[in-house]
Amino acid sequence: MSTQVFSLVPPPLTEGCQLPGCAITFSSGQIGLQRCSVCKAVAYCSREHQLDNWKAHKPFCNKIKALQNKLEDEERNLLSSTDIFQDPKNIGYFGTLPETNNYMHARKRVFWALAYESEGLLGLKLAVEHGREMLRLCTLDRLNVKYILPGVLVRIGEDQRAYDLCRYWLDYCFEPFVSSSEGGNVVERYLRPEYLNRDVFEPIPTHWLESRAGVLPLGLIVPVTLLKLRAYVDLGMLIERFGGGVWDVSILDPVALNEAKSQRPFGISECVLRGRSSQADNHAQNIDRRSFWNLHSLLSGQLTPLLGLINRYNGFFLSALIDSDSGLPSPGPDSASARTRGSTLQSYLNATPTYYADGSAEEAQVLVQYNWKSWVGDEAVMKEVRRRLEEGA
Repeated sequence: MSTQVFSLVPPPLTEGCQLPGCAITFSSGQIGLQRCSVCKAVAYCSREHQLDNWKAHKPFCNKIKALQNKLEDEERNLLSSTDIFQDPKNIGYFGTLPETNNYMHARKRVFWALAYESEGLLGLKLAVEHGREMLRLCTLDRLNVKYILPGVLVRIGEDQRAYDLCRYWLDYCFEPFVSSSEGGNVVERYLRPEYLNRDVFEPIPTHWLESRAGVLPLGLIVPVTLLKLRAYVDLGMLIERFGGGVWDVSILDPVALNEAKSQRPFGISECVLRGRSSQADNHAQNIDRRSFWNLHSLLSGQLTPLLGLINRYNGFFLSALIDSDSGLPSPGPDSASARTRGSTLQSYLNATPTYYADGSAEEAQVLVQYNWKSWVGDEAVMKEVRRRLEEGA
């Protein structure tokens, strides 16, 4: 009997025509791309390419369309019985209104299917739109959109938005805001200027490291750790190419920088590329002169404690991720390691936990499903994770 060997590395993100092998992208400017008229989550450069890809696309297309139809039905039902969308006092509080329950759950099913199953840029951007709308309608996020959205944002190259979102909710978890102090105006608070452009190089707050189990929101620490890992890896690559004394990416040759971006699966982190001189800085005397070397060193000192923090509160999560075959030497097809490699990660991806306790394998299953593509999809990040864990992170 043959043994299936799992290769659990997400495929490269499709940034244009969905037909494998077609080089036409949204940015190429060669031809207009048209969305699939059924699911709206993929695009093709021609009718011929759409027909050629239909057999592969059909299951996903039918699933998304069915979920979208259910969402539209629930929206019609809601609108037929109430003017809830028109009353501004309701916006932001959908999670507390019983009549909105079916609608919000239908919307989450569309959001989750797009976030989890899309391998194209268009589908992931649609997932982000659904996620943001759910956070607008329910600012307390009763359906845990905040744990899923960061990984999607990373995959479409929006690291800064992912970091801002995580830091907002981490602050909220430790010091909840009182909505009455703002006169009820809580809609999209996380998008206000004071909560944007957080510095990925900022120190790890002491209360994270000192938190008790059940208090620390591990679902937010996981993407924050990934974002710092990505910035660390990107800086290492930039140092290798341009030297460590550089302090501003705007002075780098744009052609060489674009070439460097193309070497990273999700591009170079926005947190590294964007200008830093406008940020508030509480941990460096002169933010304008923080060289790549210094920034790389800052992050290096943060990664080991963060990985240790994740392992301390759930020892299953990172173990499942490094169980994949990404970056590991290939054993013979009949070896024991070939038969077992990826089995834990595969089982986690197939799991359907309905309840989990802090630190349990079931909690790790949920975390893996939310985050695995943004972690395992970046081989350089996983290589750094393995190196640090081997050194006793």
